[in-house]
Amino acid sequence: MTQTQTQTQNTTRYFLDWEFHDDGCTIEPISLGIVAEDGRELYVELDYDKARVHADEWMLANVVPHLNGATVSAKLARGKLLAFVGNSTPEFWAYYADYDWVTTCHLFGTMMDLPARFPMLCMDLQQWWIQLGRPGGVKPPDPTDAHNALADARWNRDLHAALAAYQGPAPPAVLTDEPCRDVQALPSQRVVEMLAARIAGPGSADV
Repeated sequence: MTQTQTQTQNTTRYFLDWEFHDDGCTIEPISLGIVAEDGRELYVELDYDKARVHADEWMLANVVPHLNGATVSAKLARGKLLAFVGNSTPEFWAYYADYDWVTTCHLFGTMMDLPARFPMLCMDLQQWWIQLGRPGGVKPPDPTDAHNALADARWNRDLHAALAAYQGPAPPAVLTDEPCRDVQALPSQRVVEMLAARIAGPGSADV
């Protein structure tokens, strides 16, 4: 068993989804849903500029109807997330994860302000699906309450299970307190081998 695989086994996977308003300059968080692989769930709505968000017709039609109105500050939302993760070393997964991860990082300030045990990346389910060759019929049906953050987080969990069943274990993530330094400490040839294996796709080599 490789070191990377051992690290992955010691983590807890969390499947997350944010609903947010993006005007091209500002990402305003609205709601967060997270499902842990052990079955626990977290749903939080944040204080947001209702006038600005409700003026967006798409948001008003697709996101706002799912909100319950029990909002909290970003500080309280951050505390809820930390309490939910607890002492575990988290491995986060999302679907088209870029904005979800930026929004998560913004809860703490910048990426450099993330808790030490948090990874500095979020694993992307869509990228994994592409790596597998875009297999048809693998993705679960869209949830009936799509754009409810918790419903979408559950869908992410189900997609992860479907992809794992399709090809075996999930692609390993380098998850340590200092992932960038870990990679820099490896011999250059080892880094090349790891990158080549990632490009070739899951199951191509034991890294």
